[in-house]
Amino acid sequence: MNSTKITDIPIPAPTVVVQGNSPDAIHRTRDAARAFTDSLTPAPDPTTADTLVLVVSELVTNALRHGGGRYTLACPPAQTP
Repeated sequence: MNSTKITDIPIPAPTVVVQGNSPDAIHRTRDAARAFTDSLTPAPDPTTADTLVLVVSELVTNALRHGGGRYTLACPPAQTP
């Protein structure tokens, strides 16, 4: 045997991208924002997580209503310390 060590290298999670062009897609965006806050370490307190989801929802709604009717939200994977 040789002294080669095999180590597990974590595979980073992919960036979550949500695109929408109708009000029906807003719930997917909220779900993506919630999944993002749930993946953070340390986890934000529930009020902060709820506020982030609300802000994302408002921004998406404004993009649909006032910004041409389309949006793209990209949530990168949370970085581990």
